[in-house]
Amino acid sequence: NYWIGGMPHSQVDKLSRIGMANIQMGSWLYWVHAVVVWLVILVSEHWIKQAMEDFLVRRWTWLKTMPPPRSTTVLVESLPLQYCSDARLREYFSKMFSPGDIHAVHVVRRTEELLSLIQQGTAIYLALKKAEASFEKDGARPTHFVLGAGSVDSITYYRESLERCSAQAA
Repeated sequence: NYWIGGMPHSQVDKLSRIGMANIQMGSWLYWVHAVVVWLVILVSEHWIKQAMEDFLVRRWTWLKTMPPPRSTTVLVESLPLQYCSDARLREYFSKMFSPGDIHAVHVVRRTEELLSLIQQGTAIYLALKKAEASFEKDGARPTHFVLGAGSVDSITYYRESLERCSAQAA
């Protein structure tokens, strides 16, 4: 473009002399640029395809050398409601794979409430241990105030609360 673009140097700034702005309208250089662009596209596509094929060979080798259960586990997220049971999901996968290839199917359900109960149970357990330590140290059973119940024995209250929390989590 710089040497054979055809535009007078007075009409084009120094930076534009190496670009498309330096080529006169209707010049044969537009065809050269089009051919070069297509060559770059085709070569890039070839390199990307070759890299993908090389990667697939490496990935396949990596997957084949991985020990079970890691090599035989599939994580599926956002299941439709009709497949949210172990049996229905197994039936669905049996249509895609031979049933003998499917070792186990486990659907993990929503666990937000369970996580909350575990955190609550952990807090109650720590409060119980603190109350028991206070009882061992002082010899007197610790008490605390509960809204709506008044002053309660801490150890008894925390044990009952922990049992209720465990029952809810089960």
